[in-house]
Amino acid sequence: IAVNWRVANGGVFELDVEIPANAAATVHVPCLSARGCSSLTESGQLLWKSGERASPRVAGVRSVEVQEDGVAIVRVGSGRFSFATA
Repeated sequence: IAVNWRVANGGVFELDVEIPANAAATVHVPCLSARGCSSLTESGQLLWKSGERASPRVAGVRSVEVQEDGVAIVRVGSGRFSFATA
């Protein structure tokens, strides 16, 4: 498993994750805003917006949940993923 993270301009949290073949992972993506996650994307595809799951399907993403404490919980299969929260 490989992980890289950064805070981009404007306070966007970016998290790159690589999950090896034949594996699955639960990825916790923090939301830096005091209001929680207003949006969550994977490789630019909207997964979550304003309290609702936005995308019907993104390859490799099995489920998405945003908790009240401002953490997005994403269950994924193997592959490379680039998450961003705002």
